[in-house]
Amino acid sequence: MSSPDRSKASTPERKYQDDDDSHASPSFVAEPFEREERVRQRVLSVTSLVNEDLERTRKFSVPNLSEDSCLGLDDTDELSQSHNFFNFDHASNPCASINEILEAIGKEKSIQITGIKVDEDALDKLDRCLAKGSIQSITLARCELDDHVVSKIAKMLQSDQWQCLRSLSLDGNPSISDEGAKSLAKGLAENKTLEDLSLWGTGIGDEGAKAIAESLKQNCTLRNLWLGECENIQDTGAQALLTCLESNKTLQQLALVCTAVSEELQNEIEDVVQAGRT
Repeated sequence: MSSPDRSKASTPERKYQDDDDSHASPSFVAEPFEREERVRQRVLSVTSLVNEDLERTRKFSVPNLSEDSCLGLDDTDELSQSHNFFNFDHASNPCASINEILEAIGKEKSIQITGIKVDEDALDKLDRCLAKGSIQSITLARCELDDHVVSKIAKMLQSDQWQCLRSLSLDGNPSISDEGAKSLAKGLAENKTLEDLSLWGTGIGDEGAKAIAESLKQNCTLRNLWLGECENIQDTGAQALLTCLESNKTLQQLALVCTAVSEELQNEIEDVVQAGRT
């Protein structure tokens, strides 16, 4: 009786195959799989946070504020206060002006405005809203923000009445460039309360990333920094962020997915952030 062939049983199943299988080593074969798995896990982590935001938006979005709406601002204010969350998406309320929106804000803790231009005058009104001392989170997504408006936001970050703010999101504003990031960096260096800053999908590049990295050497409260889809950030900017982590022990999340940063450097940053952060 012939003995069974055990060669297949002793060789682990391979995830990838070369054209010439006899020259492929197990370590070489495993490398792409491990790299793709790390990217997948990183994207899943970010996607989970985005989905939580979307779910909260669907649950607590305010009624239509268009001119044809029968709902008064007092009613809107009462509803928003009951949920501690104010959400406005211009796609759902195309007739509403930014003044109407800001006037409808009551004592909510979280403000989310999407898809309508926010200029300096609107920021002044928003500043007065923060004077009430209850707003902890602000999102201004796809609001046509530019460096000039962002410089004003940066100055506000240094004011006393913005010291209640815990989260600031300026996602989807591609006109925010390195100059805007440098302004934000100045505000970030002085701010003592902000824990989350998202600049996802902005026009920030290496110089802006380096300015933010420098500010993180002084800031001791920021825990999450989201720079995904900032396609102008390359290894130079990412290296500055990595270096700042030597002195900054507070940051726990640093997202650079969908940028021009090399996979190797992204992995290195991720390892440092995850290793013994306080």
